[in-house]
Amino acid sequence: MRVREYNEQQLDWVRLRIFQAYSLHIKGKPLFDGTQYCVPASHIKRAKTKEERIEKELRGDLFQVKGRESRRGKSSMPLPPWAFEDSRVVRVVNALPDGQRHWIMYAYSDCYNWDNESGAVVALWKEFEPELEGVRDDTLQKLKGMAYLCVQDFKNIKNRGKPAHLPSRIRQLTGVPEGNWRRDWLPRWRRMQQILTEFDRAALAKVMEVICDRHAA
Repeated sequence: MRVREYNEQQLDWVRLRIFQAYSLHIKGKPLFDGTQYCVPASHIKRAKTKEERIEKELRGDLFQVKGRESRRGKSSMPLPPWAFEDSRVVRVVNALPDGQRHWIMYAYSDCYNWDNESGAVVALWKEFEPELEGVRDDTLQKLKGMAYLCVQDFKNIKNRGKPAHLPSRIRQLTGVPEGNWRRDWLPRWRRMQQILTEFDRAALAKVMEVICDRHAA
C-alpha cells in the first residue's frame, strides 16, 4: 500500500502532537517515581552475533533499566477532552518499528532515556554500514562517532531549525583532518542525514494517517 505524502508543515504539526501526547502521559508523576540506572550491557545479555556486538559497542556498553515504586489509589486529576486521542498517538508511536520508534521518542518526546538515543544511532548505523566497502578500522570508528553526532544534530535541526554542531566541531570530535572533510566525510554525513530524514518522514506519516483516520471516522 502506498504511503501518503505530507508536506513539512503537516509533519511539524504531527511532531507537536507527539510532544503534547507524551507530555500528558508524564504529567503529574512524582519527580522520583521512576528511577533510571545505566548498567553494563554484559549484565543484560551476551553479544553473540556480529549485529549484537556492533549494537553493544554503539550503545557504549551501557543499557538502561528502570525501577519504579508501586502506589495504591487513583488520581483525582480530571482528564482533558483530548486525552484519549493522545493515548492513541502514544500507542501508534509505541507500535512503530524499533528504529523509527527510538528516533521519534528521542527527537520529539519530553521523556528522555538513553535507550532511545542509542537505539536511534544503532538503527542509523544498520542502514548506513552496508554501504561501506573497504573501510579501515580507524575510519570505521570515526564513522560510528559521526553517527552519534548526526543523530544529535538532526534532532536539533528538526526542533530548533539549526544544527547542533558546526563542521569544525564535527571534525574536532571525530578527528577528521580539515583537508579530507569535503572530499571524503561530508558526503557520508549527508548520507546519514538522508537516512534519518527517511526514518523521520516514514514514522510521522504513520502517526498522521492514524490521526486523520480518527478525525474522518
